[in-house]
Amino acid sequence: MKFKEYLKDPKDLNEYINNNSMEKEWSLILKGWIPLRPSLLDSMEIDKVYHVTDIANYDNLIKYQNQKKQISTFTKGKEWLASGARTRGGVLVELRGKTVFVSPSDLFSALSRNGYRWIQPSLGMKRSRAFATKVQEKVYQYLRDQTNSNKIPKKVMVGLLSTAGINPLYNLVDELPKNEKRDFIKFYFDLIKKEMNKQVKDDIFKDLLELQDGNISNEVLLHDYKIIKTWSIDQEYEDENNLIHNYIEKNGINYQGMIKRTVLNDIKKLK
Repeated sequence: MKFKEYLKDPKDLNEYINNNSMEKEWSLILKGWIPLRPSLLDSMEIDKVYHVTDIANYDNLIKYQNQKKQISTFTKGKEWLASGARTRGGVLVELRGKTVFVSPSDLFSALSRNGYRWIQPSLGMKRSRAFATKVQEKVYQYLRDQTNSNKIPKKVMVGLLSTAGINPLYNLVDELPKNEKRDFIKFYFDLIKKEMNKQVKDDIFKDLLELQDGNISNEVLLHDYKIIKTWSIDQEYEDENNLIHNYIEKNGINYQGMIKRTVLNDIKKLK
């Protein structure tokens, strides 16, 4: 979709983003991903964190202030973020809020439909994968007990893509009645809450420290946030710059003007 086309009907873009970037909770469970919900982890206050969005999603950012819905933010940025990770970019906001998790490197977390972020225990995260495997064994046992299916593999497949034809559990869970899916998701969150003790939290953070890369941004999962300032970011085309500038100048919270993309490389210098 071209820039001018998306501006004509931003509602269509919102619908596209919501349908394509938000995952089903049970799908993430089958992948072995770990939810980072405020109810599972301790929250702490944080300020001077930043988020890049576009004008089609800026109103939603305002709408979800002071709510539990999580957004991905950063305190250490990179220029490539100016174009947005899940949006078209062009709008930078400074926020203050609460966080349950600060990662020294970008988690590339997934957003589920309930507004919570999940992380994938990759091959390099040995401690986190051990936790995910332990949890996944109990998930598989739950499915065996509830469905009496012989399709449940004996070997735990943490990290395997849960798409039709790849993970044999995908179709099995997908075809469950809604109430059984809800029970499955509730079982999982109760299990995570029980198993995720301080040692597990420390292990996940240690894994992330070992994986950190100086060439990428960090990630702060923020909720109960408030928008403090807004900037437009210089884009490739002049007409795009004018459209973003005019929209944010009219609708933005505490608009500070336009900045160069390179500012994101040293975000701490931003006044």
